Amino acid sequence: MLSSAAMAGEGNLLYLLQDTTTGAVAGNSFSSDQSEASLSSIGTLAEPATQRGDANQADLTIAGTGGSIALNQDNTSAAILGAALGNSAAISVLGGGAASVGQVGDHNLADLELIDGTGSISQNGNDNIAKLKLNAGVSGDIEQTGDTNVANLEVTGTASSSVTLIQSGGMSYAGSYTGGATSAPPITVYTNGTVTITQSPL
Repeated sequence: MLSSAAMAGEGNLLYLLQDTTTGAVAGNSFSSDQSEASLSSIGTLAEPATQRGDANQADLTIAGTGGSIALNQDNTSAAILGAALGNSAAISVLGGGAASVGQVGDHNLADLELIDGTGSISQNGNDNIAKLKLNAGVSGDIEQTGDTNVANLEVTGTASSSVTLIQSGGMSYAGSYTGGATSAPPITVYTNGTVTITQSPL
């Protein structure tokens, strides 16, 4: 019996659920690219990538072998009132990394980029911004609750090291983010172990 390695574009899976609130104006938008990946997955049969409410946007990319992405965006409460601005998620996974983004509330922005490690962004509230870049083999998480939190974090370190940033209560800032090519530089952490950073307003 002969066997061969999977080629790019082979063995990829996508499970997606979009539930647009009745009367929504914009609808939800989803884009994914697994053309340079093999054996990758976005969502699972039990827990598909999900967008609920109105005006949510997701742009997901996986390249390499074995990467995975989990996604949940839900602004149903704002959509029911006809006031949804929409959440936005941009996720890039290279290699066998695993990424997860969950945003419950409205007008949150998540930007997650990783190589081989694991990373997650969780935002519960409104008007939060989180940008997380994980260099090869490291892991990291951003958790934000409340409104108008900002986190911009880049992690470098030895394999299997990790950084977790937790901001709660609203209006906490770890770095700044202006978006686009002019985005402010991130807070950079180098670690060979486990680091946890916790912030809350006075």
